[in-house]
Order: sequence, then structure tokens, then C-alpha cells
Amino acid sequence: QKKRKRKDKMALLSRLVSVLGGPYNASVVGGVLVGLALARYHSRKERELRARGEEPSMLLVEILKDLKRIFRAARQWLTTRIYLSPRWCGFSAVNLCLFALWLWSVRLRDVSIIDSFWSIGFLVLALIYRFHRGDRLCLGWSKRQDMVLAMVAVWASRLSVYLTWRNHGMGEDFRYQAMRRSFGPSFWWISLFQTFFLQGALCFTISQPLYAALRLPAPQHFTALDAAGALTWAIGFVFETIGDAQLAAFKANPANKGKLLTTGLWSLTRHPNYFGNAAMFWGYFLFALNARGGWKTVYGPALMNYLLLKVSGVAMLERSLVKRKPGFEDYIKNTNAFLPWPL
Repeated sequence: QKKRKRKDKMALLSRLVSVLGGPYNASVVGGVLVGLALARYHSRKERELRARGEEPSMLLVEILKDLKRIFRAARQWLTTRIYLSPRWCGFSAVNLCLFALWLWSVRLRDVSIIDSFWSIGFLVLALIYRFHRGDRLCLGWSKRQDMVLAMVAVWASRLSVYLTWRNHGMGEDFRYQAMRRSFGPSFWWISLFQTFFLQGALCFTISQPLYAALRLPAPQHFTALDAAGALTWAIGFVFETIGDAQLAAFKANPANKGKLLTTGLWSLTRHPNYFGNAAMFWGYFLFALNARGGWKTVYGPALMNYLLLKVSGVAMLERSLVKRKPGFEDYIKNTNAFLPWPL
């Protein structure tokens, strides 16, 4: 029943947004709504002038005064919320990047380009958390901060380059193709919110252990938590990097077409790259535990684990692999899905 209700809701949403039809109709509808709002504003201002006994010629002056108040409020908001707050600054920067990326995806008709930006979003946030000077100086240990930032930079650069290389010339990913078919002509603008801005919100939420590790007060020396965090991150990086390399080499061999990779790290876990990704974010959380209140950011790695296991990672991929790869069900029986140890 839950699945049926979810499908009904998606179908209803699809029918509603399909009214827009495409960029042209969307712009027409948007123009009509803006025109109605301006007409309502104009008539309200005229009534106010008549009530005060002023000339209608003063309408332009009143409009200019309102615009001045709006710009002043926007400037104050930008100053207090974005310039003075590293979190707001990071959130805004990531979503501006994603908006530009969305414009490019509309031109290419390929949403898959967002995959290469996933890790770069964390690097953008980490750089802002580390060097932003709006509200206060970073109160942690500078060597710890530089180590965490270096870890994020190494991971983000490697994963972005790898995904860009892997996806080059492959066309749009099957996940986004399914969304495009579901929403029809309206998908071009729905993807801005459902895919791009959603990724920005997830990236910001999951990055909060980085904020704690890079900005909050913490011991001014190397701790056992630093050692545990560095070790956990290193294990995760090795699993993700070697797992990706082994899979790429396996796929590059034409003799392996249609076969399953069940050797190397793939004999310990069905998804060594996902396990490695999750381990690295638990490593960042261990660094965050040094900071005052850093334990509160546990939802960051927990959300990453949930996404990898239940949403866009293991669950979604394996539903496809069961249909496409003969012998995958036996592989499931003999190999752990996530944690790397034999059954």
C-alpha cells in the first residue's frame, strides 16, 4: 500500500508539472504570475496614494523607495547571514556552483555531470570552513585542520577525476534517464530541485563533522581521536581507491563482459568503494569528536551510511545487477553487502 501511495503521489506530481510542458510554457506561466503580482502591487500603491491625498505622479517615487528598502534589507541579510557565517557562506557557494552546473546539464541534456561534483562540493565547504574569517577565527589546532583539509582535498580530487573519466562518453546514467521518463518534458526544471539543490542540501548536512573539526574549539595537540580518525580515513581511502581500480581494470578486459568481479577486495564485500566512502566520513567524525560539541554531528556520517545502503548506493544498484548479471544471487549469498569480511 505504501508503494502504491508513493506511485500515486509521483504520478499526480508528474501530471501537475507536465502542464508546464517545457521551457517556453514555463516561461509564459512565470511571466503571467509575475505580471499578476506587479498589477496587484501597482493597484495597492495607487489606493495608498489616494488615501493620503497625494498625486498619482508620486507612484514612481513610492516604487523607488520600496526598491531601496528591499535592496537595503537584502544587503543586510547577505552581510549577516552569508558574509559573517561560514555555514551560510558554504551553503550558498555550493548551491551557486550547482545552479551553474544545472544550466550546463540543461544544455547537454545530461544530469549525470552532477556525479563528478559530489565530492567537490565537500571540498568547497571544507575550504570555506577552514579559511572563512567572518564570525570568528578557527579555534582548533591548525595542524589538525590542515590534515583534515588535505584528506578532503585528496579524496574529492581523486573521486571527481575518476567519475569524470568513467562517465565520459557513456551518456546519461540510467537513474536520471528513469527520472526523465517519469517527469517528461518538465524534467529540465524539476531536476534543479530534485537533483541539484537536493545534493547541495545533503552535502551541507553531511559536511557538519568537517565544520566541527575545522572551526570549533579543540585540543591544541595530537590526540588518540586524531590517530583513530586518520587510520579510519586511510582504510576507507584504500578500499575506495583500490576497489574502483580493480573494477575499472576488470571492465576494461573484453573477456569479462557479462561476468562478475568476485576477486580482490570484491571477495570481501560486494561494494568496497561504498564501504570505503562511508569509512572516510566516520573518520572525519572522529576528528570532530575533538571539538566542543562535535559529537552532535554524528548525523552526518549516519546520513551518508543510510544513503549508501538504502537510497542511491547498494539497494538501487543491486536491484539492477540482479536482473543484468547472472550469478549475482549466489554472490549475494557468499559475500557481505557492505562490511568487508567473508560470510
